[in-house]
Amino acid sequence: MATSTTKHKTNKGKPEIRNGLALAWLDDNVSQDPNAKDIFRPLFEQVFIFTDPGACLEVVESADSEKPCISVLVSGKYGQMLVPDRLQPLPQVKDIYVYCFDITKHNQWAQKCDKVRCVDSDLGKIFKYIQNDVHKIMKQQHQSMDDQPEHMEEQEQEQAEFVVIEPERFTFDNNFYDQLALDLLLKNSDDDGDDDDGAVDFKKYCET
Repeated sequence: MATSTTKHKTNKGKPEIRNGLALAWLDDNVSQDPNAKDIFRPLFEQVFIFTDPGACLEVVESADSEKPCISVLVSGKYGQMLVPDRLQPLPQVKDIYVYCFDITKHNQWAQKCDKVRCVDSDLGKIFKYIQNDVHKIMKQQHQSMDDQPEHMEEQEQEQAEFVVIEPERFTFDNNFYDQLALDLLLKNSDDDGDDDDGAVDFKKYCET
Protein backbone atom coordinates (compact mmCIF):
# COMPACT_ATOMS: atom_id res chain seq x y z
CA MET A 1 0.00 0.00 0.00
CA ALA A 2 1.14 3.53 -0.63
CA THR A 3 0.55 6.57 1.51
CA SER A 4 1.09 10.18 0.60
CA THR A 5 1.51 13.45 2.39
CA THR A 6 -1.30 14.83 0.24
CA LYS A 7 -4.92 13.84 -0.14
CA HIS A 8 -4.89 14.25 -3.89
CA LYS A 9 -6.05 11.01 -5.52
CA THR A 10 -6.84 9.82 -9.00
CA ASN A 11 -10.30 8.66 -9.97
CA LYS A 12 -9.18 5.09 -9.29
CA GLY A 13 -8.11 5.90 -5.75
CA LYS A 14 -4.37 5.80 -6.49
CA PRO A 15 -1.94 8.54 -5.47
CA GLU A 16 -1.21 10.85 -8.36
CA ILE A 17 2.06 12.68 -8.91
CA ARG A 18 1.32 16.20 -10.08
CA ASN A 19 3.67 18.70 -11.69
CA GLY A 20 6.41 19.72 -9.31
CA LEU A 21 9.01 17.88 -7.27
CA ALA A 22 7.97 14.58 -5.71
CA LEU A 23 9.70 11.87 -3.69
CA ALA A 24 8.82 8.19 -3.97
CA TRP A 25 10.25 6.16 -1.07
CA LEU A 26 10.19 2.37 -1.42
CA ASP A 27 11.29 0.28 1.57
CA ASP A 28 9.85 -2.63 3.55
CA ASN A 29 10.43 -0.80 6.83
CA VAL A 30 9.45 2.74 5.89
CA SER A 31 5.91 2.44 7.23
CA GLN A 32 7.15 1.42 10.68
CA ASP A 33 8.00 5.02 11.48
CA PRO A 34 5.02 7.28 10.62
CA ASN A 35 7.19 10.38 11.03
CA ALA A 36 10.01 9.24 8.74
CA LYS A 37 8.66 11.06 5.71
CA ASP A 38 8.31 14.33 7.61
CA ILE A 39 11.99 15.17 7.13
CA PHE A 40 11.46 15.35 3.37
CA ARG A 41 8.29 17.44 3.39
CA PRO A 42 10.13 20.80 3.29
CA LEU A 43 11.95 19.69 0.12
CA PHE A 44 9.14 18.19 -1.96
CA GLU A 45 5.63 19.17 -2.89
CA GLN A 46 4.59 15.52 -2.52
CA VAL A 47 6.10 12.63 -0.58
CA PHE A 48 4.91 9.06 -1.17
CA ILE A 49 5.97 5.99 0.81
CA PHE A 50 5.63 2.44 -0.48
CA THR A 51 6.22 -1.04 0.86
CA ASP A 52 4.86 -2.65 -2.30
CA PRO A 53 7.21 -2.37 -5.32
CA GLY A 54 4.33 -2.90 -7.74
CA ALA A 55 2.38 0.03 -6.29
CA CYS A 56 5.48 2.22 -6.42
CA LEU A 57 6.13 1.40 -10.06
CA GLU A 58 2.49 1.99 -10.98
CA VAL A 59 2.49 5.49 -9.51
CA VAL A 60 5.90 6.51 -10.84
CA GLU A 61 5.24 5.16 -14.33
CA SER A 62 1.86 6.92 -14.51
CA ALA A 63 3.30 10.34 -13.66
CA ASP A 64 2.55 12.83 -16.42
CA SER A 65 5.31 15.42 -16.50
CA GLU A 66 7.12 17.26 -19.28
CA LYS A 67 10.43 17.12 -17.39
CA PRO A 68 12.08 14.89 -14.76
CA CYS A 69 10.43 15.61 -11.44
CA ILE A 70 10.56 12.45 -9.31
CA SER A 71 13.29 11.52 -6.87
CA VAL A 72 13.31 7.87 -5.80
CA LEU A 73 14.62 6.69 -2.44
CA VAL A 74 14.83 2.91 -2.49
CA SER A 75 16.17 0.10 -0.36
CA GLY A 76 19.06 -1.99 -1.62
CA LYS A 77 16.85 -5.03 -2.22
CA TYR A 78 14.25 -3.19 -4.29
CA GLY A 79 16.86 -1.01 -5.92
CA GLN A 80 18.71 -4.00 -7.32
CA MET A 81 15.40 -5.41 -8.51
CA LEU A 82 13.86 -2.29 -10.10
CA VAL A 83 16.39 0.45 -10.77
CA PRO A 84 18.43 -0.88 -13.74
CA ASP A 85 15.53 -1.99 -15.96
CA ARG A 86 12.43 -0.21 -14.64
CA LEU A 87 13.24 3.07 -12.86
CA GLN A 88 16.45 4.16 -14.57
CA PRO A 89 14.89 4.36 -18.09
CA LEU A 90 11.87 6.41 -17.00
CA PRO A 91 12.14 10.05 -18.20
CA GLN A 92 10.08 11.33 -15.27
CA VAL A 93 12.63 9.96 -12.78
CA LYS A 94 15.20 12.61 -11.97
CA ASP A 95 17.46 11.07 -9.31
CA ILE A 96 17.72 7.78 -7.42
CA TYR A 97 19.12 7.28 -3.91
CA VAL A 98 19.84 3.82 -2.48
CA TYR A 99 19.50 3.26 1.27
CA CYS A 100 21.15 -0.02 2.22
CA PHE A 101 23.53 -1.67 4.67
CA ASP A 102 25.69 -3.59 2.18
CA ILE A 103 27.16 -0.65 0.28
CA THR A 104 29.80 -2.70 -1.55
CA LYS A 105 27.25 -5.14 -2.93
CA HIS A 106 24.79 -2.54 -4.18
CA ASN A 107 27.47 -0.24 -5.56
CA GLN A 108 28.24 -2.89 -8.17
CA TRP A 109 24.95 -2.50 -9.99
CA ALA A 110 24.35 1.14 -9.00
CA GLN A 111 27.53 2.32 -10.75
CA LYS A 112 25.98 1.28 -14.07
CA CYS A 113 22.98 3.59 -13.54
CA ASP A 114 23.74 7.27 -14.07
CA LYS A 115 20.62 8.43 -12.21
CA VAL A 116 21.81 6.87 -8.95
CA ARG A 117 23.23 9.76 -6.95
CA CYS A 118 24.44 7.84 -3.90
CA VAL A 119 24.45 4.48 -2.15
CA ASP A 120 24.73 4.77 1.61
CA SER A 121 23.73 3.19 4.91
CA ASP A 122 23.39 6.57 6.63
CA LEU A 123 19.98 8.13 6.04
CA GLY A 124 21.31 11.48 7.25
CA LYS A 125 23.94 11.53 4.49
CA ILE A 126 21.34 10.57 1.91
CA PHE A 127 19.14 13.41 3.11
CA LYS A 128 22.01 15.86 2.55
CA TYR A 129 22.50 14.56 -1.00
CA ILE A 130 18.80 15.00 -1.70
CA GLN A 131 18.75 18.43 -0.07
CA ASN A 132 21.67 19.67 -2.18
CA ASP A 133 20.12 18.35 -5.39
CA VAL A 134 16.76 19.96 -4.65
CA HIS A 135 18.39 23.28 -3.79
CA LYS A 136 20.24 23.24 -7.12
CA ILE A 137 16.96 22.75 -8.95
CA MET A 138 15.28 25.54 -7.00
CA LYS A 139 18.20 27.86 -7.71
CA GLN A 140 17.98 27.12 -11.43
CA GLN A 141 14.25 27.81 -11.39
CA HIS A 142 14.76 31.14 -9.60
CA GLN A 143 17.45 32.13 -12.09
CA SER A 144 15.12 31.33 -14.96
CA MET A 145 12.41 33.49 -13.40
CA ASP A 146 14.87 36.33 -12.79
CA ASP A 147 16.18 36.21 -16.36
CA GLN A 148 12.72 36.61 -17.88
CA PRO A 149 11.99 40.12 -16.49
CA GLU A 150 15.48 41.26 -17.50
CA HIS A 151 14.84 40.10 -21.04
CA MET A 152 11.50 41.90 -21.10
CA GLU A 153 13.13 45.02 -19.68
CA GLU A 154 15.77 44.95 -22.42
CA GLN A 155 13.03 44.72 -25.04
CA GLU A 156 11.23 47.68 -23.50
CA GLN A 157 14.45 49.69 -23.51
CA GLU A 158 15.07 48.83 -27.16
CA GLN A 159 11.56 49.94 -28.04
CA ALA A 160 11.99 53.14 -26.04
CA GLU A 161 15.07 54.04 -28.07
CA PHE A 162 12.84 54.57 -31.09
CA VAL A 163 10.76 57.17 -29.26
CA VAL A 164 12.43 60.55 -29.67
CA ILE A 165 11.07 63.53 -27.78
CA GLU A 166 12.43 66.82 -29.08
CA PRO A 167 12.86 69.46 -26.35
CA GLU A 168 11.70 72.97 -27.00
CA ARG A 169 14.38 75.39 -28.10
CA PHE A 170 16.30 77.41 -25.58
CA THR A 171 15.32 75.11 -22.71
CA PHE A 172 18.86 73.74 -22.48
CA ASP A 173 21.97 75.87 -22.24
CA ASN A 174 24.03 73.32 -24.14
CA ASN A 175 21.80 73.14 -27.21
CA PHE A 176 24.42 72.84 -29.92
CA TYR A 177 22.44 74.18 -32.86
CA ASP A 178 21.04 77.15 -31.00
CA GLN A 179 24.51 78.04 -29.79
CA LEU A 180 25.82 77.70 -33.34
CA ALA A 181 23.15 80.07 -34.64
CA LEU A 182 23.98 82.59 -31.93
CA ASP A 183 27.69 82.39 -32.78
CA LEU A 184 26.85 82.93 -36.45
CA LEU A 185 24.82 86.02 -35.59
CA LEU A 186 27.63 87.50 -33.52
CA LYS A 187 30.21 86.64 -36.17
CA ASN A 188 28.25 88.34 -38.93
CA SER A 189 27.83 91.39 -36.75
CA ASP A 190 31.57 91.60 -36.09
CA ASP A 191 32.61 90.99 -39.72
CA ASP A 192 30.49 93.44 -41.69
CA GLY A 193 28.91 95.58 -39.01
CA ASP A 194 25.49 94.88 -40.39
CA ASP A 195 23.23 93.83 -37.51
CA ASP A 196 20.23 93.51 -39.79
CA ASP A 197 21.73 90.71 -41.89
CA GLY A 198 22.50 88.63 -38.82
CA ALA A 199 19.11 89.28 -37.31
CA VAL A 200 17.39 88.15 -40.48
CA ASP A 201 19.36 84.90 -40.58
CA PHE A 202 18.66 84.22 -36.93
CA LYS A 203 14.95 84.92 -37.39
CA LYS A 204 14.79 82.50 -40.32
CA TYR A 205 16.48 79.82 -38.25
CA CYS A 206 14.05 80.26 -35.39
CA GLU A 207 11.07 79.99 -37.73
CA THR A 208 12.18 76.65 -39.23
